[in-house]
Amino acid sequence: MKTRGQTLEDLLTTAFHSLQGAEQLTEEKVDIPFLLNIVGSYITAKEQGKLEEDTVPPSVLFEERIMPIVDESTLVQEKIEDE
Repeated sequence: MKTRGQTLEDLLTTAFHSLQGAEQLTEEKVDIPFLLNIVGSYITAKEQGKLEEDTVPPSVLFEERIMPIVDESTLVQEKIEDE
């Protein structure tokens, strides 16, 4: 039987790997905590029965709004050197 500590580690490991996958999918061009808030808010509202009947799921928002931003933007990284 797993301890609560082991179960917590397993859950957080799964979350960590899932978030890594999200970063790869968005090419690290989008703030993952922001996207996670969108999904969390949607799930919470849905579970509480507070969503309007025509509310679209986050996947639609991501496909219509976020992924075009990812596809059209370029990530520029600059090395900052001390003076």
